Amino acid sequence: MVKMVTFAFGYFYSAHEPGTAKDADFWFLIQGCTTQLFSLVVAGLILRQEKRASKLIWGTPTGIALISTILAIPLYLMVPTEWSAFLVMVGARKR
Repeated sequence: MVKMVTFAFGYFYSAHEPGTAKDADFWFLIQGCTTQLFSLVVAGLILRQEKRASKLIWGTPTGIALISTILAIPLYLMVPTEWSAFLVMVGARKR
């Protein structure tokens, strides 16, 4: 719930323009996405060892999170920056 409220405020106050690689926020985005990717890989490796959990049950959300986290970086440069923030939020949702 808090994520949706803060995203709404961020969207409202956003410039609605693509960012550039010279924005400080772009580099903070890379920092956050890198941390998130490492966390997803570690969680995926741990879940992969679990024999009781179906790969479909944990693999699908983890795959979606990985893809959305990776896509957030180039999207920051191509579309309005709020959509990059949305993808990071999707990738960070609790599994």
